[in-house]
Amino acid sequence: MPGWLADFFRFLWGLFYWNTRKTLFRWRGGHCPCQNPSDSGRALETTCDACLHWHQPARFRRVCPLLVITPNGLRCSVNTKDVRPFWGRAVGFYSGMLGACCLAAVLGVFVLLRGIGYPVRFVAVAWPPAWSEIHLARGEYFFQKARRALAANRPKEAGLALRNAYECNPHDYRAGLMLAKLFQVGQPAQADFVYAHLLHDDIPQSALIAEQWYRGLLARGDFQEIAQVVPVLLVHDAAHAQVWMHAMFFATRCLGDTRPLLQMLAQDYPLAPALRHLVEIELLIETGRTNEAHEALRALHVDMSYIAYYQVSELTALGFPDEALAAINNNAGFLPSQDVSALRLDAFGAKDWMSLVRNEVELVLSAPISTTSVELLCAHFIRHPDPKLFAELFEKFRREPLPQTTATYEATVALFCAAGVNGDWPNLLIARNALRQLGLPSFNDLDQAEAFFRGPSEQQRLGNILPMFQPPPFEIAYATANDSLSSPVMLQPLALDVTYALFEHYRDKPVAAAQ
Repeated sequence: MPGWLADFFRFLWGLFYWNTRKTLFRWRGGHCPCQNPSDSGRALETTCDACLHWHQPARFRRVCPLLVITPNGLRCSVNTKDVRPFWGRAVGFYSGMLGACCLAAVLGVFVLLRGIGYPVRFVAVAWPPAWSEIHLARGEYFFQKARRALAANRPKEAGLALRNAYECNPHDYRAGLMLAKLFQVGQPAQADFVYAHLLHDDIPQSALIAEQWYRGLLARGDFQEIAQVVPVLLVHDAAHAQVWMHAMFFATRCLGDTRPLLQMLAQDYPLAPALRHLVEIELLIETGRTNEAHEALRALHVDMSYIAYYQVSELTALGFPDEALAAINNNAGFLPSQDVSALRLDAFGAKDWMSLVRNEVELVLSAPISTTSVELLCAHFIRHPDPKLFAELFEKFRREPLPQTTATYEATVALFCAAGVNGDWPNLLIARNALRQLGLPSFNDLDQAEAFFRGPSEQQRLGNILPMFQPPPFEIAYATANDSLSSPVMLQPLALDVTYALFEHYRDKPVAAAQ
């Protein structure tokens, strides 16, 4: 083995060295570099000096095929003047050896990466233009690692893995959404940065990203940021302009600042003329010009659902519930049934027609209980607390309990919050136990939320309480299987209308705005 190995390295060097010496001999002439100078220089009579130090001299034939075996030993098969180099043989071997080394290296790296767990293709390792796929594979590896860590309730490990996944592939909206969810409570500025970066890519999931960003901002009551972000959301999700307009109106009312509305009118945002007209009416309302706003609302041309909703809700808010009820009847075709019930409840409550409120509540409760009906009634009882009537909703909930699944999480949180607003502590405990059956939020978070509703506590801001109900983001990971992420399967802390109702209820208190 040592002799073979020594000859192998002599062969590697000899291919270059002897071919170079022979090339110089052919150009310059003179003494032949490889033949014995004491021999005749004739074919089959001249010995070869180049192979003398080889362990097996015959192996030199792989360097120079002119060396042949004769009865008298190894001899050169050509005359001195015909000695020539064999660069083709050298180039062929060196190329083959280089290719073999590269293949071995690629196989080694591929096996190593697959052994670690990276879902990388062989082509991505072997073909340099495809090397960028290795980063994507690393991102997918860390993304799956984060999912497993979250499923095992190891949030710190999951957070680190998600950071790595997002750094490897900043365009992976799944990892971005999960990371933003983890940042939502402790590092909201980082969450906003991730959401903004994801929206900048303008991918098909922009509408979903916009919704998640807005829900996060709303949960922590960051109305200043909402007023700045809504124009961005309008650009990336113009199909849901009505949703973003309502978000802007709510934010500017909570801020008491009409400048974002003026900027919307001054700049060319993708707004339908009818929605732009609503901005003008909203400015009238927020600047106290109620008579002009009232006339503008009465004269509205209703041709879409949000305009009908806005007309009815603002007529009620301005103190014209009779006109609001008439508008409901006139525009019932534009309004979903749950919006009709919610608007009728608001109008009846504004007129203090408690018998009609009770009738409407009983009408909703007469149907089988659902998440929609629970959220609708919870929003009403947060805006218009009525412990006795609210108890009837909970009685229905006890008789027909919602299945404790992720699909009913929003409704259960709504019951918990509505019970807190109405001071219904026994029913709040029932809702709390239902939440714990789902395993979220934590006991400590539920203690803080309950303390908030019961009275003074260290957490004095609603914007600090609602993010506690954000579920762990592994639910997002489960929903992204086969790239089928869609809004209905996303766990949210609360339905939007319930969140709006909570901020309306606590608007005049220090908890109304997030820090």
